[in-house]
This record gives sequence, C-alpha cells and structure tokens, in this order.
Amino acid sequence: MKTGRVWFCALSALGAAALCGCQNTVNTISEEELHAKAHIVKDKRFVTDSALRSRLVLKEVNTSQTGTGFLRVQVSALNNRTGFFSELWSSMTGGAPYRISYKFVWLDENAMAVSDGVWMTRLIQPGETVYFQSVAPNARCRDFILNVKEAEDSF
Repeated sequence: MKTGRVWFCALSALGAAALCGCQNTVNTISEEELHAKAHIVKDKRFVTDSALRSRLVLKEVNTSQTGTGFLRVQVSALNNRTGFFSELWSSMTGGAPYRISYKFVWLDENAMAVSDGVWMTRLIQPGETVYFQSVAPNARCRDFILNVKEAEDSF
C-alpha cells in the first residue's frame, strides 16, 4: 500500500511538472529610462468581466497625431497570468496562450460614433505586453472606445 502511494505521488508530481513545462511565457528587457516621449491620457474603465480584468491588465493609453492630423491611439496591456499555479491552471484549461478579441470605436467632435470597428482576435502569451493600436478613420474623430473581451472562437 505504501509503495502505491509513493508511485501515485511521484506520477502526480511528474504530471504537474509536465503540464507546467508546456507553458510558454515571455520574459522581457528594455531600457530603464525610455527616451521616447509618450502622451499618456487618463482613461475611464467600465469592467463587466472580472476574470478578464485579473488576467489582462490594461496599463496605459497613449495618443498622438499622424502627419495628416488623424488621431492615433495605442493601449498597452499585460497578460499577468504567470507563476506556478497560474501556469498549471492555464495548461489544464487550455488558457495559454490567452485569446482575446478587441475593437476600436471612433467618436467625432459631437461624441457620435463614426466607426463601430471590427472585432480582431489576438493571442497573448503569459507575461507578454501587447499594444492595441488604431488610427481614426477621419480627421473629425476626437475620441475612441476600446472594447476587449475573451475570444469566442479559436484559431
């Protein structure tokens, strides 16, 4: 009986290690002091999916103008599903890489929707920082809304 327990524990540990070994995560390095000057804007968030919020952290919103005067936006996000237990759970549930869908809605100077956008799907590895970018469809656009949700379909 003792031998059976030892084998069970050993096989369980080996299985857990094998599942976690299949997890791909992203390590990054960058300059400590960035030289680029970002135009970070304050944002307002409306969260309906707390699981998505805990997994994909929206970090900052950066805007600029194109040479032709169109508003350009970039939102950075981090998949913070890292660590032993998170990796184990993601491997068992098929949550790595993480699949999300997003779209930009552009608003004109009267806060009227000009473009409803198209849902785009993206894979994000654990620990990876991604950048959602879009350029306004015309020069009248002054604001935007970024919608993010877990992807319904797979690749």
